[in-house]
Amino acid sequence: MELIHALEVCDKMYEVGATNDEIMKVKKKAILEKHHHKITYIEKKNYWQTLIDSEGHRITAKTEEALFEKLARYYCSEYTFDSVFELALQEKIETENPKELTVMDYRSTYRLSVFDSLKEMTLKEITPIILKKFLMDYSLQHPKKKQFLKVKGILNIVFEYATDPEHHLVTENPVPKNNRPYAKNFAPSSRKAEDKAFSENEVMKLQEYLLKKIHAKEYDIYAYAILFSSFTGLRVGEIPALKWEDLKGNALHVHAQQSLTQENGHYGFFYEGCTKNEKGVSNDGRFVPLSSQVVSLLSEIREKQNKLGICSEWIFSKEDGTWIDKRYYDHRLRAVSKDLGLSLTNNHALRMAFNSYVLTTMGIEAPDRAKILGHTVETNLQCYTFSHQDDFLSEMTEKLDNFYGVACRSHNILSFSAKRETRKVATLRASK
Repeated sequence: MELIHALEVCDKMYEVGATNDEIMKVKKKAILEKHHHKITYIEKKNYWQTLIDSEGHRITAKTEEALFEKLARYYCSEYTFDSVFELALQEKIETENPKELTVMDYRSTYRLSVFDSLKEMTLKEITPIILKKFLMDYSLQHPKKKQFLKVKGILNIVFEYATDPEHHLVTENPVPKNNRPYAKNFAPSSRKAEDKAFSENEVMKLQEYLLKKIHAKEYDIYAYAILFSSFTGLRVGEIPALKWEDLKGNALHVHAQQSLTQENGHYGFFYEGCTKNEKGVSNDGRFVPLSSQVVSLLSEIREKQNKLGICSEWIFSKEDGTWIDKRYYDHRLRAVSKDLGLSLTNNHALRMAFNSYVLTTMGIEAPDRAKILGHTVETNLQCYTFSHQDDFLSEMTEKLDNFYGVACRSHNILSFSAKRETRKVATLRASK
């Protein structure tokens, strides 16, 4: 009896009330027609084991029944890439508790047409050569590096699940580890770091525009929120989650975020008691210093809330007392930026501007900048910090002039070795 047919028979036997022993007898017989390696019980370690190929790969289980279940999964050709993706993602949800947004991102990536060629293939049909060609073909579409890694991440989710000893659908992970052959085809980054941040002039335009909006309306909480972000560099998800109790004098305790959830196709938000960089495990967040200007801005918000009878724990509260929606915050910032004719429209551009035009200009070192913005020093230096080209050139010119001397002519240029000798003589004279 073919194994797949035997498993279908077993399912029907279960439905009509057959005993486990009767079902297992049919299943064992079908499996042993395909499996010719010895099945043994290891008494010292209290588990069952068997080889599954001539290369010495084996599977183990605590009971004989569990071992046959694993063998059934191993030999059954119904385990396509598509079906294992669903199993792997479900296990990840149950065991790792990823954010809803992360799960949505996995599914969005998997819906890309690039996976169509793999979906109906069984895992045993997918070899390292097939995946190398798959990734090369995809890289020739010139994706950005981040998107390429997302696609490769789906491959790893499937095959890490399949090679797990608990499942043992295949013996080895065929996903290539080396990205170098594909990297040459990635879409080049056309923008420099400073092009991803609002300029100083653009930030000033935004602030002036928002101040006019605030004074023109009785209560424009989204204008307040964007203005607040420009002065503090907070993440878009951290702003709605701020409570009045988080205000500690001239500092703000940032330790939570508004996170997205999805249920039955409907989106919603929940209060997550950790920040993005804490990755699901709270470490009490961070404290952000507030200028007198920002403290005054928050006092103005509170006065307006009291005047309008808005009683809420949230600093950035709508008129009905509920917290603001970070998606509408993004929408409002995008609309304001377009009104002003700005090319950038996202909150990240405000964070980068605050880092490089405010904190860096003030002389605050990278570790302290990273502490304020809530990320690593490496992230701050690589992704958030950029030098101002004109300032950099002026500073370097000044240093070179100090080293060589300003009035430099061909007849008085000294070699580096001569300069060192001159310094030695000057040092000896000084010591005498």
